[in-house]
Amino acid sequence: MDRRAFLGVISALGAGCSSGGESETPEPTATDTETKTLTDAPSATSQDMPTNTVTETDTPIRTTEAPNIDSVTVSPVDLIDSNAIYRLTVDFNSNTQNSVNPDFMNGGFQSSDSEKLVLVRASVENIGEENVDLVSAIFGLQAAGQIYTFDMPLGKHQLGSALLEPGESDNGWLLTGVPDTVSEASLIAEKNQYYTANYDSSLHIEFEKDESIDASMAEL
Repeated sequence: MDRRAFLGVISALGAGCSSGGESETPEPTATDTETKTLTDAPSATSQDMPTNTVTETDTPIRTTEAPNIDSVTVSPVDLIDSNAIYRLTVDFNSNTQNSVNPDFMNGGFQSSDSEKLVLVRASVENIGEENVDLVSAIFGLQAAGQIYTFDMPLGKHQLGSALLEPGESDNGWLLTGVPDTVSEASLIAEKNQYYTANYDSSLHIEFEKDESIDASMAEL
């Protein structure tokens, strides 16, 4: 073989070696690429979503439904003095509760396990001819041989501390606690030191129970 022919063979072999080397990696096509869609992700259910529960209420602050208690029936006992200078009429109604919260705020009164609270709401009118300095401390609740004073202050709701001219009236509340065994009581005018100091033992009071008067008050 002459030299020119030999070089031709060598060139052909070199070209064959180049074509048999590393081949180029083909570019991926759109059909070869994995496609992610929204349907591949887990869907959120109502169980997966956090919920916030808002309870609406129009109940006043610290006011709750009162448990059932036996009511105290309050009856009036007139104080009769035909010669009295000071003369009053008292229209009232009463209610029995476990607690009292007059202003829907922290405070008020809570009965103990062995007692209950008696509320009296009253309208007092001066039917005499003289001015009367109304003192709520003369009123009391008589039950089971005891007299319970209305010594639980109710602030601006308290009956009394008013100067009544003839024909004028005052409205307010009285509150006391009695044993939980009490079922009947009497609203009276007690002849105590307040009575003597203010009325000189000369006072005529006519009580009348009026069940149309709302005597309930908000509870704790």
